[in-house]
Amino acid sequence: MVNFYHFDKYHCTFPGVPMTDICRSLQFIAAPMETYVRGKGYKRALSFGDLAFLMYEPTAGDYGCHLQVGGGDTCQPIVEEVRTLFPDHRVSRVDVAADFDYPGAFKDLEGIALAVALNHKPLPLKTPVAGDHYQQAGRTSYFGSRTSTHFGRVYEKGYEQRALGINPEASLDWARWEIEVKPTKKGDARKEAAALSPDQIAHSSDWTSEISTSLGSVCGESVRLTTRRVNSPFISSIHHMAKQYGPGIRKAIKNG
Repeated sequence: MVNFYHFDKYHCTFPGVPMTDICRSLQFIAAPMETYVRGKGYKRALSFGDLAFLMYEPTAGDYGCHLQVGGGDTCQPIVEEVRTLFPDHRVSRVDVAADFDYPGAFKDLEGIALAVALNHKPLPLKTPVAGDHYQQAGRTSYFGSRTSTHFGRVYEKGYEQRALGINPEASLDWARWEIEVKPTKKGDARKEAAALSPDQIAHSSDWTSEISTSLGSVCGESVRLTTRRVNSPFISSIHHMAKQYGPGIRKAIKNG
């Protein structure tokens, strides 16, 4: 099945895999390499041009090497390579995106996402905005919280490409809907994310799934990567007791 979305950023770890094995296996290592003294949470790091950033020798724990794949056209093939060679990796962050290029695309995407955000239960999602398209920087609308597992943005990709000097001929109608997912550390969410397609990632929460469906993304059985609330044994016992004895207690109180 052809995916509606594509990978645009990918952060993952390789528990128990030596840095030398990763560098030996991944073909994109042919890119220009720079060595850094350390990265956040790691003693050393390697930069492979603008393609990826590999950190190794963690300062605490046994998380293994941490790979950060940047956005752009090279992200999708690199992610596919990583998944083929190291299927047991863990995903700490993954961004998926869908592009639209027609007059009014930004307004359409923003309207669809805003309708879902404002009707979100139990509370509406946050909807901050940024940017100034009159200064050729492009507009951006955000949805959700950066501290949650799922965070979305709609922005004028064409304006951004021109402002950064990446593509001076980029269409000014080009807009992008992007979902940033940080699978919860609890359970197997990070392991499960390593096997999900871009469309499955996009459907891994209720509200991003609703937006994705409205845009035309089709997904079969989805896997939720959101934080799941699990009651303690004590709280569960209280709930069972209230259900079993509640009616009798209420009747006794009513009768004095």
